[in-house]
Amino acid sequence: MHRLFVTIAVTVVALIAAPTSVVFAQASDPATVMESFNDAATDPDAAMPLLAEDVTIRIVPPPPGQSGVWTGKEQARGFLEFTKAQNVRRELVGTWRVEGNSVSGTVMVTNKDFTAWGVAPVEHTLKAVVEDGEITSWTSTMSPAERERVAAARAVHQPGAMPDAGAGGSAGSSGTYPMLVLGGLALALGLALRLARARIR
Repeated sequence: MHRLFVTIAVTVVALIAAPTSVVFAQASDPATVMESFNDAATDPDAAMPLLAEDVTIRIVPPPPGQSGVWTGKEQARGFLEFTKAQNVRRELVGTWRVEGNSVSGTVMVTNKDFTAWGVAPVEHTLKAVVEDGEITSWTSTMSPAERERVAAARAVHQPGAMPDAGAGGSAGSSGTYPMLVLGGLALALGLALRLARARIR
């Protein structure tokens, strides 16, 4: 009788514990955490518990008026309020790629700026590191192929803003205009020297 009671008790405990451990594993899965964070893009209260205390968030290139880097939960709240104000929506293309505690994927991003500039949605790559069910690092990088058209559209709708192709950008980057000016000055100086030599002869 005693053995039967022990067997029943152990079985009951196992049945209770099994679903709990499965739920915990699912909640800690990097892809599930990333998906939950995306779903809560405009709900800071729902997204905050998914972030680690020392989380680092990056957007490349930075959005207008933002540094592009938020460190720690206090700053992360500011990032989430920003995404809420921008009504950010991220649509996954394909499936998440998981390697260990890292997860990445391609998403199409729509927000108020992109919509106003007429370029939405814009392709981005999301990468995150998840530890114990919390995001410790999250980065959204605009596709290099998208940067030129986004920068050009922004320049049309915000004439005072220089086109910014972001890291790795070429046409429209802020370093192009000074280089052209210097090249023109060098050419003019060379012509002037030739004319001066011709007159001396």
